[in-house]
Amino acid sequence: MPINVMGNVKMPGTYVVNQNADILQVISKAGGFLPDSKLNNIYIYRKNSKVIEFNLELLLNSGSGDFYNLKPNDTIYIKPSFISKLKSNSILLKVIISFLNMLLIINN
Repeated sequence: MPINVMGNVKMPGTYVVNQNADILQVISKAGGFLPDSKLNNIYIYRKNSKVIEFNLELLLNSGSGDFYNLKPNDTIYIKPSFISKLKSNSILLKVIISFLNMLLIINN
């Protein structure tokens, strides 16, 4: 069955998995989650259904929690953490700071 994996994983995309594949197996097929992933609220989007929030962090740390049953064409979305967002925007921040620094130098 096809499952879509998006967000903060090494290789986002669509993967064909067995009918009984669990969320960890599908994320593993996508190369695993990136270090700055927000694992406590992963979203599973299903056609004609509400969005399902899944706590992978709880499952990994304590072994408790459900391996959510996936269905064909589900989309798993792993959000980046706030730190990850800052890192990805750091180039823009550096450009802005450099520009402001240049303005200060010109004005003095």
